[in-house]
Amino acid sequence: MFKKRTSMILIGILYIGSITLTLTAAPVSFNIQRLENDKVRDNITTLMLLRLTQVLDLTEEQTAVLFPHITRVEKEKKKINQEIGKNIRDLRVMLRQSDPDPEKLTGIMENIKALRIDLRNLDEELGKIAANTLTVEQQAKYLIFFQDFYRTIRTKLDKARENLTRQKKKPPRK
Repeated sequence: MFKKRTSMILIGILYIGSITLTLTAAPVSFNIQRLENDKVRDNITTLMLLRLTQVLDLTEEQTAVLFPHITRVEKEKKKINQEIGKNIRDLRVMLRQSDPDPEKLTGIMENIKALRIDLRNLDEELGKIAANTLTVEQQAKYLIFFQDFYRTIRTKLDKARENLTRQKKKPPRK
């Protein structure tokens, strides 16, 4: 119990330190481009791991097994999502052309489908590791946690984008 509490405190201190460093380096107004920064993504992953530890009440052994895998998978998913985004941008550019090449369009679409399969495979891999590491009750909490966590992050990002858009539209004060 003492080791678990100590590891939770250490994770909390590291997380707070990284958030403080990010906030002191960031401008006062919320800058949406800052979200694309790896540092912010790392902070979100750290928050996710901290919350996961709390929600699932992970033991030190479970934490030692899961965290390296989750961190690796999140990094791989980030790269895949960036590649999907690049392909989507390429599709948009091609579709603006008067006569886009069907073979190129098909190739890009197939690439996107393959990348989405890669994302699903990573999720399945992580699910198998969780199944071998967690109790059945923890596995149920794990599934709910990830669904809720990512939905909450998306909602907060959408609100931040809305606020940024509103701030840009407001005329400056005189």
